[in-house]
Amino acid sequence: MRNEELLKSLNDEFERVAPITFGYEIPRKLKLPKDQVTKEILKFYFDGDPITPAREMNLTNLYTDAWYAHSIKTTAHILGAQTSVYVGIFSHDRTDFSPVRLFGIQDDMEG
Repeated sequence: MRNEELLKSLNDEFERVAPITFGYEIPRKLKLPKDQVTKEILKFYFDGDPITPAREMNLTNLYTDAWYAHSIKTTAHILGAQTSVYVGIFSHDRTDFSPVRLFGIQDDMEG
């Protein structure tokens, strides 16, 4: 399946797939109904517009936030209730790609 076809399929099925993919399909105490949560996700990451090849990085950010950043934040909060927790960014500073540059962190930082 070509990239454009995958994105079209994702757009067509997003309301069904998002709750499963991002873990809010299981009944829990959500502040909003599931369909509203899905709309808010689309609004935040895609300005409510369809997912297109030009917005693939937004899709990457969505999955990164949902699967990694949220887990790190949750873990830090749980551990932080018992002890001091310091979350840091560890990166190898490459010339072609670097999370340090991606997040706009100064090159002269210590640590």
